[in-house]
Amino acid sequence: MTELSPFMLRDEVEAIHPVHDRARQRAEAAGLFPRRIKLALHKPGWRRSEVMTWQADPHAWAQQSVSAA
Repeated sequence: MTELSPFMLRDEVEAIHPVHDRARQRAEAAGLFPRRIKLALHKPGWRRSEVMTWQADPHAWAQQSVSAA
């Protein structure tokens, strides 16, 4: 059994959300996609739990994100 990291790197996120990085940044800023976090210099990551919740239902995730802010 392999343990998954609690973070996803760009390659994994691009497989789920295949858009240009700038478009993903705009979606993050608008609350339509989970925000990236800085794992290291020039190495963004996303919380796996947030991305998986977004993937299950993007519209509900965005509504929850907007109402929490």
